[in-house]
Amino acid sequence: MFFLLLETIGLQRAVLPWKYSGMHWTYGRPAMGIPRVELWYPDLFTMLMPQFWIPTLTFLTTSLLLPSLFGYFFNLTGVTTHSNLTTHSTHSIRRNRPSVTVSATRYTIDPFIFNLVKGLVTTLVYMQGAGEVVVGSYVVEVLERGMFGGMGTVVRKVKVGIQN
Repeated sequence: MFFLLLETIGLQRAVLPWKYSGMHWTYGRPAMGIPRVELWYPDLFTMLMPQFWIPTLTFLTTSLLLPSLFGYFFNLTGVTTHSNLTTHSTHSIRRNRPSVTVSATRYTIDPFIFNLVKGLVTTLVYMQGAGEVVVGSYVVEVLERGMFGGMGTVVRKVKVGIQN
């Protein structure tokens, strides 16, 4: 989850520009050693444009939705327990009951499958060129620019997640 947060911060830096407000938080006093702090804010009007939403939705699909769906439906953390209740006596009447099998999962989304699918999708979409066919080269370039260290770092983080 920490790495997903880092990737989201990197994406925000790439698709949501910051504007200078023209104001100062503090007016610096160089003689006293107090620096001047300028105020910057995100340009929220960018969120109305497709240049923001296409990379954001592509990132969410490849980094969160597809791995979550596969991790949910192919959950390998299931535990099966059996309980045999063979006889039950009530008012001197004996009843035979079949054994009960209870299946429970440890995680709702399997972290191993999540990381495995995320690594495969990231490699296919961003590094092998499949994303350029589907969403265009501009979106792939924006997403690569936004990730700390590029998409190769994302694949390495996924490999670390699979090994753990």
